Amino acid sequence: MGGNDSYASLCLGNWNYFAALRNEKRSSKLEATHLEKAKELYTNVLKRKTANLFAANGVGLYLAEKGQFDGARDLFTRGTTYAQIPDVWINTGHVYFAQGYFMLAVKMVGMSSFSSSIFAIFCVSTRTHYEAEEWQECRRTLLRAIHLAPSNYTFRFNVGVVMQKFSASTLNKARKNVDEVRETVWSRRMLSGYLVDCLQTSSSSTSCI
Repeated sequence: MGGNDSYASLCLGNWNYFAALRNEKRSSKLEATHLEKAKELYTNVLKRKTANLFAANGVGLYLAEKGQFDGARDLFTRGTTYAQIPDVWINTGHVYFAQGYFMLAVKMVGMSSFSSSIFAIFCVSTRTHYEAEEWQECRRTLLRAIHLAPSNYTFRFNVGVVMQKFSASTLNKARKNVDEVRETVWSRRMLSGYLVDCLQTSSSSTSCI
């Protein structure tokens, strides 16, 4: 088949993939049908064109949804040798995150420098630091996100959550120095400001941590 046929197959595969993952209440049987159809379409393209990055990425997404993380990672990392597109790096980061390799997850999403993917990049980085209980790195990541997307109140809300976690962890430590106590007091003050910002806008919505 020609290039146009591959493109059509990829588009239809994407439609089926996202249909399987849509947010509204859905039938598990219908979800499985869409997912299997997406896999079939991606695989057919990959058989015809083994170097097709988008088809490999699609099959990788399918494997990740099925919990086959090693296979998914192999496909995603294969893609990184062909082109630097945001989806490949971010999806690889998601797989590493699911496997508990938090620092590798941060490294992978950091490889994507495309502004169109800023929300996904910072969400994965933030969640990774959050799960590792690296509160200061988590906060710094969110502050960079706010600098680049000041109107995104999800980031502001998450900074408040992280500051609260940092304060609680510091105060619960058996031994803490003066600098840590000062940092905790500062975090508490900043926390109030961020939460007030969130309450005063209707833009605050789903958090990423």
